[in-house]
Amino acid sequence: MKSSRFGLVSFVTVCALAITFAVSAIGVPALQSRQSSPEFQKLVSALSGKWSIRDVSEPTALNPEGTTAEGTEVWRMEPGGTPFVEEYHSTGLDRENYDNAFFWWDANTKQIRGLWCADFNEEGCSPFDVRWNGDQIVMNGEFQLSGKKYAWIETFSKNGLVS
Repeated sequence: MKSSRFGLVSFVTVCALAITFAVSAIGVPALQSRQSSPEFQKLVSALSGKWSIRDVSEPTALNPEGTTAEGTEVWRMEPGGTPFVEEYHSTGLDRENYDNAFFWWDANTKQIRGLWCADFNEEGCSPFDVRWNGDQIVMNGEFQLSGKKYAWIETFSKNGLVS
């Protein structure tokens, strides 16, 4: 019984290693093609690093008094070349805010894709669009709060956040 179990474990181990090597060999060109997008590489190059931020929100129906928050954003690439990650943390008058966003190149649609996650987003995470408009990075999407959908847009430029 021992030798048959050892044989089965050896066979399973060899199969697992063979599958791992096959997947690795197949996956490398696909990963490289995602990384080779000029638009995606330009985004990574423009935003990588740790940034001090000041977030000023004008009064709106959602936020009647407006707020000012200060904090940091860390933009980094995950091992393997995707996703590109934003980690946001700020402290304002009302509370501490944390959220994350994930970016990747979609080789099928030839677009940068985004997914934004925040504790106040009732969906947890929401997809959003990312595009270049000249030298500006434009991101826009929607999130749900108190059963209502809200649209958002951020525009980054060389001189900082525009809107």
